[in-house]
Amino acid sequence: MSPYEKLDEAVIANIAAGRNNFTKIWSGVVYQEGARLSLLTGSEPFRIVDRRLQALRKAGKIAYSSKTGWAVVSA
Repeated sequence: MSPYEKLDEAVIANIAAGRNNFTKIWSGVVYQEGARLSLLTGSEPFRIVDRRLQALRKAGKIAYSSKTGWAVVSA
């Protein structure tokens, strides 16, 4: 189990709920998990969330468009 699994699930849930930009995604559980992971890694919370967005994009789970923002990729 990855230490980022809960964060990844929360990010995908926020995007699926229509939160399509970073400011909207970085709220609620995503913010809390970012803060928790920040204490463990020493990295700033928003950097952790940004890295997870990019990891999820590279894994093909989410996509970014400059017109619509972040979106969950349908399987």
